[in-house]
Amino acid sequence: MHLPGHSFNVYVDESGDEGLGSPGASRWFVLSSVVCRVVDDPSCFQSVRDVKQRLHEISHRKIAKPLHFRDLKHEQRVFFAREISKYNITAISVCIDKQELANLSFFSGQRLYLYATRLLLERISWFCRDNANGSGDGSAKIIFANRTATNYDHMRDYVHRLLTEKQLEFRGATACLSADRIKTEQVGRLSGLQVADAIAYASYAALNPNTFGDCESRYLAEMADIFYRHKGNLYKYGLKLVPASADEKRRQGEIKIPLACTGP
Repeated sequence: MHLPGHSFNVYVDESGDEGLGSPGASRWFVLSSVVCRVVDDPSCFQSVRDVKQRLHEISHRKIAKPLHFRDLKHEQRVFFAREISKYNITAISVCIDKQELANLSFFSGQRLYLYATRLLLERISWFCRDNANGSGDGSAKIIFANRTATNYDHMRDYVHRLLTEKQLEFRGATACLSADRIKTEQVGRLSGLQVADAIAYASYAALNPNTFGDCESRYLAEMADIFYRHKGNLYKYGLKLVPASADEKRRQGEIKIPLACTGP
């Protein structure tokens, strides 16, 4: 008997670094995902090639492949962000304020990255569980942008433990996830990873002050409509600020989020 395949392709990339206290270390570390139905994937990401072509036509310069959001000029980023907002995709970002983390053990090995992965997978699984609509088996194939510093066999083992060991108190919809469906790929080979890169950078830029002490929220504001919301709630789902003290600062207005991203 032929079994249905997975329902969703999920692309994951990050922005910021995992260090603390070293010169040049970022305040925030962001891990972001793009969730796309398998049936929509080709049409969604043909749009990325169209964006490259349009940028080439406007600038009269060849745009480097792949599209790295950080390498674009401000006006090109705004254009790309606006185009991304038209795609039939859902964005999720887990944003960790490292200065607010009390547990310094997060900064050893891969712990911070794995913690962000856990929170991201929970939200990916909730979205997949609630939006499968009979297409495929409801599960997700998850493709991470390849990082030389990450041991992906270790990650798969960690995810397997999350899904099978109840004492770890993983809150995700486990039927939608499988450690065997976690893959890695170079950013330049998949358009979905280039979109994930843009979403991660946009989330990071809205939160992490630049050298002048300013945050750039325009990119995130342009993409606000594609972020995952559940019953209107954005900040527990599509834009998760960690730890709780960071989200409290957001509620108190100490951490500014673009107006288009307001929500409970």
